[in-house]
Amino acid sequence: MDTENLRQNYTENNYTNINNLILSNSEDEIDKKTSYEDIFKQNIEYDILVADVGNAELIEDITNIAIDTLGSKKDYVYINSEPKPTNLVKSQLLKLKSRTYSICYKLLKKQYKRN
Repeated sequence: MDTENLRQNYTENNYTNINNLILSNSEDEIDKKTSYEDIFKQNIEYDILVADVGNAELIEDITNIAIDTLGSKKDYVYINSEPKPTNLVKSQLLKLKSRTYSICYKLLKKQYKRN
């Protein structure tokens, strides 16, 4: 019996299966993140908000943080150094609307002007 060929085939098959599993999981994660991004941007009326507020870069940065949080698999995320249940934070992020987002941006901008 040719054990060397058997060992090589077994190893190659394992790597192929692992790579397929990793690729499959990555695609699922990308699809999930894209879905969250679409929902979140629609909820906050992203295109209108960027045009209205006028600082597309900051709005995009804040939006990306929210989307990363929505895609998190962790049980807890830390906000202001305190652990918060990720599902609670996700729920709150998905409830945000453009008006709330705009008000937060304006308050943040006002705070920075003071400093």
